[in-house]
Order: sequence, then C-alpha cells, then structure tokens
Amino acid sequence: MLPFKKNRSFAIICMSFCFFAICIGSVFGQSISINGAGTGRTFDGVGGVSGGGATSVLLMSYPEPYRSQILDYLFKPNFGASIQTAFCEIGGDCNSTQGSELSHMHTSSDENYQRGYEWWLMKEAYARNPNITFDGVAWGCPSWVGGGNFWSTDMQNYYIKWIKGLKSSYGIDLDAIGCRNESGSNTSWLIQFKNALTAAGLPSADNHIAVVYHGGLSGRYGKMGDRGPIVLQCSIKSRH
Repeated sequence: MLPFKKNRSFAIICMSFCFFAICIGSVFGQSISINGAGTGRTFDGVGGVSGGGATSVLLMSYPEPYRSQILDYLFKPNFGASIQTAFCEIGGDCNSTQGSELSHMHTSSDENYQRGYEWWLMKEAYARNPNITFDGVAWGCPSWVGGGNFWSTDMQNYYIKWIKGLKSSYGIDLDAIGCRNESGSNTSWLIQFKNALTAAGLPSADNHIAVVYHGGLSGRYGKMGDRGPIVLQCSIKSRH
C-alpha cells in the first residue's frame, strides 16, 4: 500500500499545482485599465499600525546605526516598505492589548507631550517622509476622563489637546482622528466632537482633520445607512 500512498500524494500535488496554474493563468489573462483621471475610489497608500500597547515599543532600544536603518526601511519613500500612512495609538494609561501606553494627561491638570514613544516614532517618520499621513485614536483613557465615561466632553478635550500638542511640539498636523479603537462611536458624542474641533480652531473633514468611524472587529457598516448623523459626520470609515 505504501507505493499507492506515495502515488496518491503525488497525484494530489499535481492536481493542486494544475489548479493553481489555471487560477494564475486566468488572473494574468485579465486586462486592467489604469486611468489617473478616472472617477470613483482611489488607492491612498500602504499603512502601518503603532498601537495596542507594545507593537513598536522596542524600536527605540535598537542601537545605532541599526535603529535608523530600520526607520529608513519603514518610512523612507521608494525604499523598503515606504509606509505612506501611520495609525498611532493615543496613550491612555490603560491596558490596550499587549501593554499600556503612557497618557499625555495623567490627570486633568497634567500635560506632557514628550511622554511615551509614539511622539518619537511620528517625528522620525515625518523626518523621512513629510508627506506621510497620521491617524490617531485611543484604545482607552485615564479614569479621570468623564469619571470613567469615555464618551464625554473630557474625552473630546483630551483628543484636542493631543492634536495641538503634536503640532506645537513637533510641527506635525494630524490628518485623521478616530473615535475609539474597535469600539465604534457614539452618534451624539461624534457630532459634539466635530463642533469642538471647529471651536478649537481645528476644522474637521475637508479643511483639516478627517473624523474616522472605526467599525471594530465585528463591523457596523450595515447599520450606517439607517444612521444618517454618523454618515454625515464621518469622512473615513475604518475596520479591522
């Protein structure tokens, strides 16, 4: 029976290869027209995530010249990964999956825009590619925010101070701000947040900052058609 099993395995491999070859052949047989002046959706680029508590925390510990070389491979245009957009966690002094990222506001009266490593990473990315775009969002927040209620005016101000700190300390304009990672949004909070951004001199959407609706792991876009206010307030929809 052993020779039969070998032959059967060989036959399965051959059949699999033939099926793969047919699929590849059909793909390469397609004709795709590229028109930069065409209408419809556009591809904005390739991105990367620095968040979840620890996904890039060890990068600062690499000795030179290796650290700079890694950063070049990540962010330098037409060189390595050439990441064009970075999704960065806004630290909240809480467990955000693999660890905890430091908040820029441990308390309501505390502000520090050098604390943690996300600032450093964005600065290094921006130095290598001034055209890179940044999307910021929190996984959670300190307990003083809203007395434990994320969807609060405190959280809107928490975001606004982070955005202003990014600009004043590093000269970087934020391109998009999320609601809460993997947790969707709150319609009334979202409307208030857009108004708060405008009142703070940070006009949202087309003028400066796009507000992102994070659909989360389960996705919520099927419901968005019935929730007009969310559709009107959000410039970007995001989903893991």
